[in-house]
Amino acid sequence: MSNSKFEENVNDKLLNIYKILILIFPILIVSGNFISNGVVVLSFPIIFYIILTRKKTNFFLNNEVLLVLLVFLYFLLSSIISKNIYSIEYSSRYLRFFTFILVVYYFLKLDEKFEKKFFKLFNLLFFILLIDGFYQYLNGSNFLGIEKKVDHRISGLFGDELILGSFISKYIFVFFIYYFFFKKNNKFIFLFFLISLIALTYISGERVAFFSIIVFSTLALLKFAKFKELFIFFLFLVSILIMITIKDS
Repeated sequence: MSNSKFEENVNDKLLNIYKILILIFPILIVSGNFISNGVVVLSFPIIFYIILTRKKTNFFLNNEVLLVLLVFLYFLLSSIISKNIYSIEYSSRYLRFFTFILVVYYFLKLDEKFEKKFFKLFNLLFFILLIDGFYQYLNGSNFLGIEKKVDHRISGLFGDELILGSFISKYIFVFFIYYFFFKKNNKFIFLFFLISLIALTYISGERVAFFSIIVFSTLALLKFAKFKELFIFFLFLVSILIMITIKDS
């Protein structure tokens, strides 16, 4: 990134304000859907602002953006083919995240400091959810005094919403990116953290999220990790899941 491009973004107050909102976005998700959805919706005018004021039309014309667009269109097309009205409506609303991802992509490409802060804050949230979730699992209530609403299921900081597992499964890719690109030498910490997150997803009671995170983690490890690390991953994961199953039985 050139100095001129960096200065161009630093001096733009509007973009800096939205950049802060993106950095605290993980916290906003936990606090509730209203504020986090508001940040996502704001990405629509922001992306046009970037294109018009920064003249970045060609910036978004590449294979990476095209791939993201195809994924979103796939979800929408699948919903239309299924003829499920609720699914179509849900997928249409989900498309609003496309512009949000474009804005995040813009900041990640042009601001190295933003890139590191973004991944660090997201993984800090994972750590907090991890400690809080296991505390609730072992004690019946989390650090904020939120009790388990359903036996053998935990919600952690999400309160009445039983979405802890699905949140982890949806954003686990951020955790992988952070360790594979910024913390390559901390393999033991990475595996320990990953196994703990998967175990937390399991005790959240969300089986779809659990199998989703298992499939994604396995494919990612097959691509980036060595056989020894993959063996350790499955060995410790199976051991922990067996202990959890015995405790709950």
